[in-house]
Parts: sequence; structure tokens; C-alpha cells
Amino acid sequence: MLNNKIKTVIKFGGFYESIHSHLIDYQIDDYIEYYNQENDTSLNYDDYDFNYKDMQMQYLNQYISDYVDFIESEYNLNIKIDDITLYQPQYYNYSTDEIDCFISKSDENKLIKHFKKDENFLEYLKDSCKSRNGFISYYKYDSAIMNQDNILTLYIFEYIANKYQESDRFNTDIYIDISENQPELV
Repeated sequence: MLNNKIKTVIKFGGFYESIHSHLIDYQIDDYIEYYNQENDTSLNYDDYDFNYKDMQMQYLNQYISDYVDFIESEYNLNIKIDDITLYQPQYYNYSTDEIDCFISKSDENKLIKHFKKDENFLEYLKDSCKSRNGFISYYKYDSAIMNQDNILTLYIFEYIANKYQESDRFNTDIYIDISENQPELV
């Protein structure tokens, strides 16, 4: 905990072969097509040196802004998420990208108080804590609901991310400034 803030994680589905990577790829394709039309060229993807790290951070900043708006409109909770960084595993065979971030202890308390009364979330938590064929849950439901190791916030944020991405409010028009990452083409 740092200055009344706690570090947490948002499991948003990552960039590996996901809707998020596809949205960035669509914008890259649109950028190349537009550039070719405007400049009467026939450049392709290999003619560019795209800065994926920068584009992913631009995407995440807009995603988190929209995610926080979704929490406020759907759950009537006003929270703030700070110090956003992208965690990317070395290999994608066991996990995927996650958003590392900080929230205040008071925001964490608001989330926990609300979602401990949300029957849909509680069902989600019970299901998430069940071991099944090929998966052994590290946390049992009782441990998770008691917020052992601050795990409840992670489950809450993952639940909200799933709901957000399933909703008609999921923003697929996130703008990424691809041109600012490009060297002048000769």
C-alpha cells in the first residue's frame, strides 16, 4: 500500500489474439489505406515501424477511462484508477496481459461493499473459485469473499471487465494516434 493506495490488477482479456489487438490492427489497416489514398502510394504493413507498446498504452488509457465511466453508470460507483501499466507475460501459455494499477483504499471499500450485495457477482465469484477439470482454484469462495490477500478486488474488476465488454457500451472506437509514432516516409 502506498499513500492509502493499493495495487491491484484488471484482467481485461489482454492483447494476445483478442478484441483489443484486433481493434488496434483495424486502426493500423485504416491508417495505411488512408495514407495510400491521400499520397497515391502502395505502401504495406512492412513499410512501417509501428510502436505497439505506445499504441497499447494509448488504448489502455482510453479503455480505463471508459471502464471507469461504465462502473459509474452501471453501478453508481465513482472510483479512480491511477498509475496504469501493462503487465505482459513472457509466454502466453499460462496467462495473458493484465492492467496493473492503483486505487484508493476508500474506493476499494466502496467496490467491496457494493459487490458483496450483488447476487450476480456472488454467483460469478462462487463459480470462479471452484476447481474443475484442468483448473485448481487457489482461493476458495470463503477466502475470496473475506478478501484474503486483497483478492476480492481482483475478482470484482475482472467481473466488471467482462460485463463491460459484453455490454453495448463497450467502446470499439478507441482512437490511437498511429501517425505520431511513424518516421517520415521517403
